[in-house]
Amino acid sequence: MVRWYKIMATVRTSQSPLHITCTVGQPYGVPSTGYSCGFHTGIDFPQSGTSEINPDLYACCNGVVTYVYKNSTGTTPALGNQVQIRDDATGLYFRYCHMVHGSINLNVGDRVTTNTIVGKMGNTGNSTGVHLHLEASTVSSWQCSAFVDPRSTFRNSKYKRNNC
Repeated sequence: MVRWYKIMATVRTSQSPLHITCTVGQPYGVPSTGYSCGFHTGIDFPQSGTSEINPDLYACCNGVVTYVYKNSTGTTPALGNQVQIRDDATGLYFRYCHMVHGSINLNVGDRVTTNTIVGKMGNTGNSTGVHLHLEASTVSSWQCSAFVDPRSTFRNSKYKRNNC
């Protein structure tokens, strides 16, 4: 279940997966027994800063698509419709979750740039409102010990990239 917390950060336009100035809602690492890993494994971008109910989501890096799931029309799987991208620059894997059914036009092996539309922000899977749940991981498989804070890609850190 998504719980909306106070706004944690403002992300500059050039760094946003929405290509607009937007807010970050629930942050990475919030502890909860309601999560499989015992903590929030990504960051949530609520629908804000635009009048679109389901705004376009853009790749936050140049890379290759390594996983796609686009058959969710309801509450399963938990992360809904998803696309995972391996960043060429850092090797990190970014997973976009809860996207609108029918909005994903990417396939495994596709190359993406920061101008590539990944899909539309949605509410599929275990979600209580339209938002993007963005995860970053050091491995392609879903492993609790491999997640990193995606916000580190939006500020100076060892994962800092030019376009994300």
